[in-house]
Amino acid sequence: MLFAGLQDRMFLRTMRERKETENTMFEAARDLVLKDRGKARKALADEIKRNEKDELDAELDQLEQEAKAELVAEEADAARAQRAADARLALEAVAAKQRSAAMSFDAAIKAANDAFDMLEELHGEVATLSKLEDIELTSRAIPS
Repeated sequence: MLFAGLQDRMFLRTMRERKETENTMFEAARDLVLKDRGKARKALADEIKRNEKDELDAELDQLEQEAKAELVAEEADAARAQRAADARLALEAVAAKQRSAAMSFDAAIKAANDAFDMLEELHGEVATLSKLEDIELTSRAIPS
């Protein structure tokens, strides 16, 4: 009986140890699952962060490219405006020279007209003097 009691105790002890081992194994398995879930959650959160970062980086790159394109367009517009302003100034300079040349031409024409008028007057005076001379010569030639 002593032997049977010892066996029962050993059996109970073995069963208790087995149950403790099972509990320990279950707890270890549960811990692994929880750790794996925690790792999975962390990995998922990291993946989400990476995706968000990649999306933000892509959006920032796109905005940077758009800003560069706008800057290039603005520089081109500024260059066109500068060329237009330079061309306008050149045209204004040419127009000023043409006005000056036209004024000089008008002054020359006026001087030529004045000279022609003076020549006509002189020609008229010469004709008058010539007639007077002819009259005088004719009156001398006619005996009175």
